[in-house]
Amino acid sequence: MTRIVRHVPVLGTHSKDDPALADYWTERAARRTKLGLENRFIQTLAVRQRGRCARCGLDLVEGAEFEPDNIHDWVSWFDSVRRTLNVHHVVHRQHGGGNELKNLTLLHSQCHQQHHATETLDAKRSQRPA
Repeated sequence: MTRIVRHVPVLGTHSKDDPALADYWTERAARRTKLGLENRFIQTLAVRQRGRCARCGLDLVEGAEFEPDNIHDWVSWFDSVRRTLNVHHVVHRQHGGGNELKNLTLLHSQCHQQHHATETLDAKRSQRPA
């Protein structure tokens, strides 16, 4: 499930020049950096998969096949719609899989849900007595 990140507006009286608010601005910058790293991680997976879902093979983001005039515009657009995507562990962590890029794929959230629903159903079928 994708975590929702809310934008917190800066209050009108909060200035970066105010020494009493140094900790506030440091924490705010750290949160933005973490989100930036997460976005680059998702972008790396998307580029590796050539913009296709590893399960269904369709475009990860509908309309992503267009040729932008500016790559930065495309990245901004992709970041805004990537909430419909999930990172999937090929070898589940409970089975010894790690968080390395080689063990991760990017899936549509619906494909990810279907994948795990199918896995659960297959596991139940294999446990039934013959």
